[in-house]
Amino acid sequence: MIGSHIKFQKLALSTGVIATLLWGSHRFIYGYLDIISVRGVHRADTNLVLEIGLIAAVSFIFVWSYSAWARRGGMLGGLQHGVFYGVLAGVLVQGWQYWAFPLPLGSVAISFGVGMVQFCISGAIVAWLYPLPCDH
Repeated sequence: MIGSHIKFQKLALSTGVIATLLWGSHRFIYGYLDIISVRGVHRADTNLVLEIGLIAAVSFIFVWSYSAWARRGGMLGGLQHGVFYGVLAGVLVQGWQYWAFPLPLGSVAISFGVGMVQFCISGAIVAWLYPLPCDH
């Protein structure tokens, strides 16, 4: 019982930290720096609750998949998971956005790169906050 409580605490803490990192960096990069030229594509019905909910879901899946499937712990295992997740999410999300919206390929490539950096940093953080049993 105590082991599952500690596991839940690690999962919750790691998810919260990763969600905060992703949401904050997303707001900073796309909101303030405006490094990706998407001025022609605008959602009139932006919903902050939906945005935070989706980022929390992505963060939870990232942390849960690390805890369930990472083959090695430590920083290297976290970075490997970040690369895998970043490529998977990047190809699916950025590929779909390139196909569905009139976005320049350069903007999509930059967004893919930003996502890779975000998930690699997230992998390092989750490896630190959620050490796997093989880390000991």
